[in-house]
Amino acid sequence: MSIFFKGFFLSLSLLVAIGAQNAFIIKQGISKNHIFVVSGICFFCDVVLMGFGIFGIGEFLAKNRILNLLIASVGILFVLYYGFFSLKSAFFAESHTKFLQSNSLSLKKTILLTLAVTLLNPHVYLDTVFVIGATALMFN
Repeated sequence: MSIFFKGFFLSLSLLVAIGAQNAFIIKQGISKNHIFVVSGICFFCDVVLMGFGIFGIGEFLAKNRILNLLIASVGILFVLYYGFFSLKSAFFAESHTKFLQSNSLSLKKTILLTLAVTLLNPHVYLDTVFVIGATALMFN
């Protein structure tokens, strides 16, 4: 299998996982709240971050052990925090009513919220920059 297809399938496997960003996109889609803008911003940010991973930042992060450990630790803490509160909210009916009553946001607020969910999420950096960059190193 060519390097292109290995990278393509690795990227696909990382993007298909339901994380904070994908859950946000699904919620916006169900709420019918500027879904094409939300999806476009998330797609663009993922492509740019993957490019950073492939063309140098991933290599730098893979070689720097202290930064590597720091990023991995922050990512683990974020995923545990997000998972705990998601599990907690699944058992309380209050979260379901809030979701059903959610109001549409303005386009500006939707764009800012999408950028925050995308770029402030450590999971996106672990998936796009770090893993893609480390994988690019393995194939070179």
